[in-house]
Formats: sequence, C-alpha cells, structure tokens
Amino acid sequence: MEKVLIATPTSSRHSYCIEEFLDRVRNLTHPNISLLLYDNTLDNGEYFEKLKEMTPEKWIKVKRYEWDTEVFEAVQMLGRIKSKMRKHFLLGRYTHYWDVASDMMLPENLTERLISHDRDIVGCVTHMYLSDKKQPAVIYFRGNVHDSGHTIIKKGLDFYSWKDVKKAKGLHLVWGCAAPLIKRKVLKKCDFRVHPNLLTGEDILFWQETNEKGFQWYCDMDINIEHKNISWKGVPTKRRNDVFMAVGPVIGEGFDVK
Repeated sequence: MEKVLIATPTSSRHSYCIEEFLDRVRNLTHPNISLLLYDNTLDNGEYFEKLKEMTPEKWIKVKRYEWDTEVFEAVQMLGRIKSKMRKHFLLGRYTHYWDVASDMMLPENLTERLISHDRDIVGCVTHMYLSDKKQPAVIYFRGNVHDSGHTIIKKGLDFYSWKDVKKAKGLHLVWGCAAPLIKRKVLKKCDFRVHPNLLTGEDILFWQETNEKGFQWYCDMDINIEHKNISWKGVPTKRRNDVFMAVGPVIGEGFDVK
C-alpha cells in the first residue's frame, strides 16, 4: 500500500488555522499517512513546544528549524527546510511526498484521488493572493511544457486564469501547481534548491528541475483546495521578476513565507 508523508513547513503566523489543518489531516481517509511539521518561527522554541503538545500521535513528527545568522532571506530558509524534509522522506519507506502548506484545508478523500491518477507529480488548484487579486496557483509554460524556459513569471511562464481552469476540467498537463503529491523516484533525482541570486523561490526551481528531467506535472482541475491564507501585512516583501516575494533580514516573531 502507498505510504504518504505530508511535508508541511509552518510557524506561529499560521496559529490561527493550525488546529483546523491538523483536524483535516487526522480526518484523511487514506490509512497510511504520516505528517512532518517543520516549525520556522523566529522565537526561542515556544511555538515548537506548543506544536508538540498539540500532536501526541506517533505518526506526526514535529521538527524545528534553527535559524542561521548568515541566512536572513525567507526563500533561503524555506528551501533549506524543504531539502531537510526531502531527506527525511528518503530515509523512510514512503512512496509519496505531499508538499502541503499549513493554511491549506485538505478534503478527506483527496489522498486516494491523487494516488489514483498514478502520475509522477499531481496536484490541485488553489488560489494565490487575497480578495480581488486571487488567482489560481497553476502555471503553464509558453511552448513545450517540458522545456524549462525562464524561471521567471511572465517571461516564459504564466498563471492560468480562473476561466482557463474551468475550461480545462479534469486532469491536465501543466508546468507546476499547488499541493503536489510526488512519487519517490522524483525526489531521488530532484531536490529543493534556492536560486543563487534569490530571484525565485524554491518552488519554481523545483518545478524547473523536475520538468527538465522529464517528470510530468499534472493538475486535477476539478479539485480546488480551500486556502485560508492571510495578508502579508508586516512581512517584508520585494517585487522580483513580477512576483512579490518575502525578503530579509528576518526580524519579528511569527515570520514565514506562506
């Protein structure tokens, strides 16, 4: 039977929804699931201890990211965390790695549905941004979907519109999407990395590497995950290549990039 690791970076910034997220994970109907929470709260470990108290189950593991004084950029932090989670996955006997944010609310039968598609990488629709700026977190490449092009949004890559998503329906070949369920063979050959000039996040670089190595991304356009994201007010950001990204130096309690 398929053994799934849900890999989730989190912080106290998501304290408003972490209980609901955990309840959703506990209610997933697939019988062979583990959860790895990786706390990146910039504090003295208080939130890490709170997470451990909230998750007594043996199938839930909580780890803490120790901030490096030389790593202030949020994209560096997230890339490092996801690389550590990948190593944890490969050391276990998992068949699938599920990259899920802690403000995404998973439907109870979603695991089985994604597994049933039997794709190297398959994800779902969810939104980015807030209010009238919401748009699908589904990306296509202008040209052959397996070419890398530019790892820069609007220069080779672009987002689907809601109209595109509705028109596509069902399982659709894409360049990248949210909440991907990833087969073990993919992570044996691909890692989560950080752009040397911090031009893009670890997600876009991962999408690029996997596409270049011939792994196909699919998105189930019929599944729109509830995304309880909040405003980035108070989070330092900068516009890079037409995308707003969290930047450092990182100061202040509760900071993360989700």
